Amino acid sequence: LRPSVIIHDTTLAHDLAEARREGDDARTVLVLRRRHVDQHHELLARHDLSCIDRFIVPHTIEEFGHELPARVGGRTSFVGPIARRPNDAGRAAIRRQLGIDPTEFLVTATVGGGGFAEQADRFFEIVGAMIDAVSATRPDAHFAVVLGPNYRNDQVADQLRRRSATTVVTVEPRLVDLVAASDLVIAEGGYNTVTEVRLAQTPTIFIPSLRRLDDQAERVELAAKTGAAVVVFPGDPLNLASDLAGALAGNNAQLAGMRSAAAARPLTLGNDAAARIITSLVDP
Repeated sequence: LRPSVIIHDTTLAHDLAEARREGDDARTVLVLRRRHVDQHHELLARHDLSCIDRFIVPHTIEEFGHELPARVGGRTSFVGPIARRPNDAGRAAIRRQLGIDPTEFLVTATVGGGGFAEQADRFFEIVGAMIDAVSATRPDAHFAVVLGPNYRNDQVADQLRRRSATTVVTVEPRLVDLVAASDLVIAEGGYNTVTEVRLAQTPTIFIPSLRRLDDQAERVELAAKTGAAVVVFPGDPLNLASDLAGALAGNNAQLAGMRSAAAARPLTLGNDAAARIITSLVDP
């Protein structure tokens, strides 16, 4: 296709120096998310970083936390979080699509991509216990469970489908609208999910899992410090997680307080700034 610009998200798809030797003259952008310290240093040790024209960091400088050497820092822009924006029409449409009445208390559970099988199985085990507890507290509750496009455990999926007032889907392309339309969210701690939840200002129970590249626990604990979320760890007893979910769902005042805490610290998105940087690399 001979593109003018190639954008790599988080990881580099190939050896850039080799591509240049083979005649690839495309300008290159790397979207550089915060990652574990060892992964950060591993990236900085790559021999082909000189082939990257611009680094776009989807965090503030404070959130990113890592130092960058001068050879990289001069090509780096901290634009802030990048995420899809929800809207009122999308909120209403997603409820209609899933057949959920506007008056129902909607709880959405999302595991992200669902490709980490062991972690996803434990996540949905906890979600199942939470569904039971919330149902006992709020008879008006409906549950939307998004399995993720890479989740393959049909037995667990079927167990979730058999629960009352529960809608299970493999993937929801407008997940940000579903999150925004919800009264409570249960989620892992991936970058996209956490950013969209913060943007939607929906009270959230995070269940972070281990990842090789980044630190979900660190990410969700920072979100919880704002007062807009609480954290449950996969190793916690099921009754602890379910009791927390049931108590939170039944406490309208606490939910309202969590929404207010999120609204008090709104996100300033870096979408437009990132787009300007990328398009500036395209030859006129």
